[in-house]
Amino acid sequence: MGVELQFVQQGVRNNDGFYQLESWGPFNKSWVHQHHQALLSAIE
Repeated sequence: MGVELQFVQQGVRNNDGFYQLESWGPFNKSWVHQHHQALLSAIE
């Protein structure tokens, strides 16, 4: 899809961190921000 995530490790333990969005790929960032509540409702 072209969306790029990067795992940012915090601390020395494995899996201690978070994913950070590096590239939106083909998605329009402002459209996603504008519709984020509807998107969250659809995946919950």
